[in-house]
Amino acid sequence: MNDAPQIIGNAIKKITSYISFVINGGSVKSIKIGIIMHNKIGNIITTKSKLS
Repeated sequence: MNDAPQIIGNAIKKITSYISFVINGGSVKSIKIGIIMHNKIGNIITTKSKLS
């Protein structure tokens, strides 16, 4: 069961990075922003799963 938040987090990271890539026309800057954003989201999910 402990793997589920990690799997969900990774899936969200992939989706958010892909969406940001498409929206911004796939520029290098957008990829960097996407990485920062989805790392933050991933950290929040990981933290919440540890607390629960």
